[in-house]
Amino acid sequence: MINYWAMGNHNTLGGRPADTATTCYDRVGGMGYRDMTAVGTMYTPHKGKIIIPSGVVHSTAVKNFGSSAIYFDGTNDYFTVHPESLFEFGANDFTIEYWINPITVSNGQNAGLGGQGNSSGALETVTSAWSSTGQFRFRFDDGTTEQGVDSNSIFKANIWNHLAIVRAGGECTLIINGIVDAAADFTGKTLAASTKDFVFGRQGDYSGDYFKGYLDEIGIYSIVIKQ
Repeated sequence: MINYWAMGNHNTLGGRPADTATTCYDRVGGMGYRDMTAVGTMYTPHKGKIIIPSGVVHSTAVKNFGSSAIYFDGTNDYFTVHPESLFEFGANDFTIEYWINPITVSNGQNAGLGGQGNSSGALETVTSAWSSTGQFRFRFDDGTTEQGVDSNSIFKANIWNHLAIVRAGGECTLIINGIVDAAADFTGKTLAASTKDFVFGRQGDYSGDYFKGYLDEIGIYSIVIKQ
């Protein structure tokens, strides 16, 4: 496991402090806990991958697990994960998972996973967006071309779904609610490295097409997890 953020489970678990209305800790245990405060404080001696929010807040009105989830208003909310090297997967296996409950599903709008792109869209590493018909679209950038996989499932507003994006060797698979939904050939593809911070809630540092809705239980792994 690289990192895991519960995004609002207000409970003490395995030495991890309970979340509060302004602070969201990860669950990696021995790697330390990370916070999500307004000032992005990194508590010592438990240093690790830090989340710096911009506008996102805990919501107790809509939740999946525990007593809250993280709400994005679709206007200017996102959060940043440091350091960017966390996502340097290269040609290796990885799994990215999260629960998502969109309020709107609009063509081109971010679908939670945001990547490390710049405002001109030249490089987005791994990112996601909705299609015009409500498909989840995952994109993987090797620095020259984008490789993608689109869901067969159609997402609808105000419904929780679990997403897992799994790269295993030469194949990338979308798993939705525990069921393999779509796959694409990623043979020979190496994820481009980026010095940009990694974000959730918008496409890299492009100030537009923000995700609107709720995220919960975000996990990033350097191994294959299919369940």
